[in-house]
Amino acid sequence: MGEEVFVVMVNDRHADIDVDLFHKEEDAIENARKWAKLGAGKYPEYIKESTTTGKGLGWVLFITYGTEDDHIIVMKRGIN
Repeated sequence: MGEEVFVVMVNDRHADIDVDLFHKEEDAIENARKWAKLGAGKYPEYIKESTTTGKGLGWVLFITYGTEDDHIIVMKRGIN
């Protein structure tokens, strides 16, 4: 049986896609929330989190943080 990692993918229209890997889900979620706070800047009301609809899509957390489809996805993936 392989290990699992948590992938944080930041998709911001004004920057390259950024990917970070974590062994713990809590660390990945904390990192994603930091990215969202940074991306939202002085508009924290734009930050929206979803955890329920992604179970079948392979993600554990989906965060939007702007008005231009900027988002962050936390995914759990197995490695062999």
